[in-house]
Amino acid sequence: MLPDTDPATPPENDPLLAEVGTRLAARLLDLLVFWAPFVLGLVALGMMEPHREGLGALQIVGICLMLLMPLSMPLQWFLVGTRGQSIGKLALGIRVVDGRGATPPWTTALVAREGARFVLASIPFIGSLLGLADSLAIFRGSRQTWHDGAAGTWVVLCADPAVPATGSVRLSEVGSGSSGSVSPVWIGVAFGAGCLAIIPAIGILAAIAIPNFITMQLKAKRGEVPANVNAIKTAELMYDAMYDGFLPAGQPPGSSELGKSPRPWTSDPGWTALPWSPDGEVRGAYWVEVSGDNFIVHGVCDVDADGVRAEYTATATLNATQQTPGDVY
Repeated sequence: MLPDTDPATPPENDPLLAEVGTRLAARLLDLLVFWAPFVLGLVALGMMEPHREGLGALQIVGICLMLLMPLSMPLQWFLVGTRGQSIGKLALGIRVVDGRGATPPWTTALVAREGARFVLASIPFIGSLLGLADSLAIFRGSRQTWHDGAAGTWVVLCADPAVPATGSVRLSEVGSGSSGSVSPVWIGVAFGAGCLAIIPAIGILAAIAIPNFITMQLKAKRGEVPANVNAIKTAELMYDAMYDGFLPAGQPPGSSELGKSPRPWTSDPGWTALPWSPDGEVRGAYWVEVSGDNFIVHGVCDVDADGVRAEYTATATLNATQQTPGDVY
């Protein structure tokens, strides 16, 4: 059960500073809340059947999980701006206060404090090192990170323990007389730097996620071809068992027949006699060549419409095998 974390009624006028381990654990929990849905979404998308058409259940789950990542940021900002608590701080019973022990205004808790974190992290080349140094600054006597110092804030316990730990420090011992006010100039700089840091981050995530999503869609569409090639191979073997021979069917497609959009299946006497037909519309084209006591099933497609066809073949003894490079769709 979570402790009482209502910032409007602090349990003490002079709260204890949060322990270093508690603050680090809260930070790790915040990172987990932010990144876990994205990672789980990628795992769900990776488990999708490669030949499945349309949106499968796993794909829908994966997309929904990945959308939780950007949606978690406004929730965190709202909690920090109104309560002085992120999700991690709320779970562990700590919160951000100013020098008077009160919840700071949102311009201090959110814009200045979190903006300072963005400023440090967005500095080219050394941003990650500065971010690490910022986190390690809590080992100082005041237990303030650099972004705490910039905003004039401290992180304290929401409720006093019955028996304070050895070495516990009260806010009055380090922050007496500090109002936690922040210069409007710093607020503007922090807000601007925060925006400049978020925009490239969103761009980088989009640059990684969108091409991967497109590639998965192309693989799913191309997956029709090996599935149908193997089905045609099975039909030929069944025909041979019944009539003691293989049957040629279909013919190579023309240059304009293949593309991104599915098209109705057009049969011919060979397919009717085999018999074989696909389920619904197709993106690929198929034909069977017979030579003596063997046959070759061909399947081609061009689902990205770049003019280069992906081709799969199968024989009486071999299942569908891709004859073109893996990045040809």
